[in-house]
Amino acid sequence: MRNNNQKAVKKLSKASLRNSRMRNLFAVIAIALTTILFTTLFTLAMGLISSMEKEIMRQVGTSAHAGYKDLTRAEYDKIRGNSRIKEISYNILVGMAANGELAKRQTEIRYGEPKDLEWGFREPEEGTYPRNKKEILADTIVLEMMGIPRELGQKITLEFDYLGHKHRDTFTVSGIYQGDPMLGASQIYLSKEYVEEVIASVDETDRKEMMRSGKSLGEGLIQAEVFFGSSRRIEENARTVLKECGFEDNEIDFGVNWAYLSGKTESADAQTMLGVVFVLVLIGITGYLVIYNIFQISIVMDIRFYGLLKTLGATRKQIRYLVRRQALILSAAGIPAGLILGWLLGIKLTPVMLHLASGVYGDGFTASPVIFMGSAVFSLITVLISCRRPGKAASCVSPVEAVKYVECDKGKRKKQKAASHRGKIGRMALANVFRYKKKAVVVITSLSLGIILLLTIYSAVRGFSIDKYMDEMICGDLNIGTTDYFHNYGTGDIELPENFFDTVNKMDGIEESGSAYISFFPYLMDETGKERLRQGMEKGFLKDSAAGFRKTYEEVLTRDRIMTERRFAFDPYILRQLHVTEGELDLEKFNEGGYVLAVAQMDINNKNESWYHPGDKVKLCRYDTREQYDKRQEELYDAYGNPVDTTGIVSDRGVRELPWDEYEVMAVVELGEGVAGLAAGAPEISMIVPKKELERTAAVNGYQRYLACFEIGEEHLDTAEAAVEKYTTQINPQTDYRSRKELKKEFMQMMEVLKLIGGALCIVVGAVGMLNYVNSTLTGIITRRKELAMMKSIGMTDRQQQKMLILEGLYYVIFIGLISSAVGSLVSLLILRPFGRTLRWFVYDFTLLPVALVLPFMAILAVAIPVLMYRRVNRISIVERLRE
Repeated sequence: MRNNNQKAVKKLSKASLRNSRMRNLFAVIAIALTTILFTTLFTLAMGLISSMEKEIMRQVGTSAHAGYKDLTRAEYDKIRGNSRIKEISYNILVGMAANGELAKRQTEIRYGEPKDLEWGFREPEEGTYPRNKKEILADTIVLEMMGIPRELGQKITLEFDYLGHKHRDTFTVSGIYQGDPMLGASQIYLSKEYVEEVIASVDETDRKEMMRSGKSLGEGLIQAEVFFGSSRRIEENARTVLKECGFEDNEIDFGVNWAYLSGKTESADAQTMLGVVFVLVLIGITGYLVIYNIFQISIVMDIRFYGLLKTLGATRKQIRYLVRRQALILSAAGIPAGLILGWLLGIKLTPVMLHLASGVYGDGFTASPVIFMGSAVFSLITVLISCRRPGKAASCVSPVEAVKYVECDKGKRKKQKAASHRGKIGRMALANVFRYKKKAVVVITSLSLGIILLLTIYSAVRGFSIDKYMDEMICGDLNIGTTDYFHNYGTGDIELPENFFDTVNKMDGIEESGSAYISFFPYLMDETGKERLRQGMEKGFLKDSAAGFRKTYEEVLTRDRIMTERRFAFDPYILRQLHVTEGELDLEKFNEGGYVLAVAQMDINNKNESWYHPGDKVKLCRYDTREQYDKRQEELYDAYGNPVDTTGIVSDRGVRELPWDEYEVMAVVELGEGVAGLAAGAPEISMIVPKKELERTAAVNGYQRYLACFEIGEEHLDTAEAAVEKYTTQINPQTDYRSRKELKKEFMQMMEVLKLIGGALCIVVGAVGMLNYVNSTLTGIITRRKELAMMKSIGMTDRQQQKMLILEGLYYVIFIGLISSAVGSLVSLLILRPFGRTLRWFVYDFTLLPVALVLPFMAILAVAIPVLMYRRVNRISIVERLRE
């Protein structure tokens, strides 16, 4: 027989809520905290993604979905007519500015349509686009570097080369846009009339052919930017357009704007997805533990109430509905509060994190329905799961069981022999902690999660060694080199002027100095090296590197491909600071000759491998005559400096005929970015020889001093850096420097980001755990009022009862400390220790200091809460409590 008393159940639900105000407060706070966690996470994630997308778009140079490169007018018109393309625009590269004032910044000269400039964040902030023939749109950085006031109508003289035709013209500034110092290049835009006149000097067919043969960068050809209907499957759409337009594979080159993260979700790596899932699950478990415990305790407190409802005819389904309805009503209060507070916290943290991470503030980030919907759904799911088991427990209790219910586990009890310690307070307190094991486990787990998280984050921050980071990024206090070395990965002119080195070396406070030298040679890997290379690649070396990059090393094994040898030499000051991974570096013996240092090679995953080990013999070539060197160059390049062999397998005839010297490997070393920031064509290998040996073997082809390192006294550091900055900006703009002081500042900013994120997460998770602990302690004392009264009636004093309650809390603290230390140590060992193997400036250094700092605070609460609550309970007489 079915009953229809839905209204009565709803009324009972509201009455039960009104009768449990403290439970309601704790539940609302717990739900709000859980929602804050979800909302902050989603707000941070969406804010960072949105801001990083815009930042990457600026770096890429456009907000367009994709770009088709180096098109003729006919090819552009054909692509423009495709129905898949929603919008299209273009620009034309004319050349690079050759003005001396712009030597430190690559400056591209282009024509761009207004829409293309809009997509490229280059709309004029002042003035207009170039309309007349000799007008120009320039950015603020170019104007500043050329010493021209930021005013419209200023005259600017440009020098540039267009496919071998040199130009020098004076233009009038018609527009100015804000330059981005984070980008390595600036763009100057000329009028369509002027550009068409310049590019007409070379036939369009010849322009295309010069680009294909590698003799140009695509000057005079159209660079098209397109938007599709959606940012999903951009690469697939770009290929389909070319296919539908009738182009052959690889006939037209195109690029995808990698700022659109949504276009890459299909191929997101498992590690990233696991990280997202882990954070969501962590927040879910944290919220579940506290909400579940609150409702479970509430059920225990009201168990007689639910038993009476069963007596009156309430069904299991109705009681479960009653509990679930209470949870939903409390959620209606907690979730909106959590959404608002979490969103406010998120939008405050997002720009701070962006600024600390990259030195820029994100654009204004507004509320998104996705944030609130996602957070509300996840929070509601957590609440419903949390109240499911308590609701089931309430619905299953019989009226008779409810009346005589006492909170304890139903498991088998062990028979205990009579002993003298049975009546001891400490023994009773310990028994009370685990009398209801589920509650104990939930409270201990909830609080342990926060401490484990704190322990892991603290160990992570502590592990980042600023000293090792400095050793990796810089040698000494001040490094000087050319702008090409610091900003173009060592391509171009890397020869450091001799007078610059001498000038710095004579400054006050220079305690020690040394230079780094390099020369390039061809290298034929022997069978020993090949076998080690093969083994390394089988173990995963270069596994995640670009396919083309990996292929070059495979060809060393299968086709005896010629490698590029980077032959280094360092002065003693730098040699003493090298990180030796195998063998021992005896500088005196090394400088006598006959020895080399093998440099371990690093792949994209920071995996280091050396193909030679101490004691191995290696042969390095040299050029004895100019004829040998010229012959080698003729095999590699044509008269225009373009590679002869377009397949990438260059001839080894001249290489095998060169004289070769045999050396013994003394040690294997790792070169930090500070002294090895040089590009070399793959496949490559690096060796270090004494300076006199480099002078001898590179007598014909020459070598270059590419870096100078200085150790400076603390009191002279600021003065020396100011002098070097003045020299590099005013006297010789082709030079630049790197300082330990600036790198330290960058490192500390990076640490601040980690501390900010980790600290916020620890505080919220810790607050949830602490809320759980306080709630369990308070309600535990309230629900045991009758029990405490009975114990008092048979002779237990107030002092003994207080001591028992205090000891119960302290036992919780002890168990939390033990579990946090054990599990935290294991988590730290499994996560952080492997991290130290891949990041050279991370040192695994585990400590239990956070546990030692948190536990005393918890112990204070363990003493204070029972004392205060017992005094409140004790106001009610024993008779009244026994009648309850």
